[in-house]
This record gives sequence, C-alpha cells and structure tokens, in this order.
Amino acid sequence: LAEFSELFPTVTADFALYDFPKEEKMRAIHDQTTDHFKLSLKVTDRITIKRYPNIPRYGPNAGTVNPDFLNVELFEDAFLKPIEALKAKRGAIIFEFSTFHPNSGVTLEAFGEMVNTFLGRLPKGYEYAVELRNSEFLTNEYFTMLASHGVAHVLNNWTRMPPILNQIQLA
Repeated sequence: LAEFSELFPTVTADFALYDFPKEEKMRAIHDQTTDHFKLSLKVTDRITIKRYPNIPRYGPNAGTVNPDFLNVELFEDAFLKPIEALKAKRGAIIFEFSTFHPNSGVTLEAFGEMVNTFLGRLPKGYEYAVELRNSEFLTNEYFTMLASHGVAHVLNNWTRMPPILNQIQLA
C-alpha cells in the first residue's frame, strides 16, 4: 500500500458502503500507507437507504423500509468509532443517497428536512460530503443547507446526474 499511497495520496473507498468498517482494517490501512495519505469513505448504505432495494443482496430486508435510515447513533457507534484508527489519514465521510423515486414519498422538501436534521446532529470535527442520485435535488436550497453545516456536495458522473461542469455551475 505504501507505493500506492505515494501515487494516489487521496482515495475514496466504496467498500464501507456495503458493510460497516472494521477497526482492524482501518488500522492496517493507517499502518501501511504514507504519512500524507488520506482515505475518504462512503458511509454504509444501512444509514443512507430509506427502503432496501428488492434484490438478493439485502436478504430478508429486501423491499422493506430501513429502520436505520439516517440513524445518528448507529452511524457514530458502528461507522465513526472504527474509522478513528485512520487518525490523521481520515478523509471525507461521504453520504451517498440512492435515487429517491417518485413513489418513495421523498420529495425535495422532505429530503432537505431529513438531511438538514441529520447533518445538524452529527458530531463536529469531521469532513462530511453528500452524494446525490436525484438531479432535481440540486437546488439553491440544497447547496445552502449543505453550506450551513459545512458539508460539501460530491461532484459525480453518475448516469442520471448532470455533467460535472453543470453541477459546479449549479453550486
């Protein structure tokens, strides 16, 4: 990892999207990378999915409402605690929200209210960012809400999102 961390001093990892990070793995990444290396992690989808997709990966939860959606206590205990082992090598913590379809009941206004409350309850001292899959949520209100919490918008090149240049212009 040391040679890799010289070439890529900042890396975003998706592995934490699928399961909570393990302290041992975070410690190993810390110990095997150079001093200037930073690892940004996507938050486990158990925190960011409102309803589990009806696919085999979610087992008995498939198609059900997620009771842990935006659960601050679970996020602090199961996500933040293990990544403390990264110490100064901890980069941004990214909340990736899957597409909210019209039948989900999550409108721009509802999303803004839920995320605003959630971000307001998060512990300080971390770099947070939000990644969307709903282009219609890219509004002045969204960017103002993120700014009020010191949270960044993740520029992404996902299928149904506008080109990155457009996202920059909207911001």
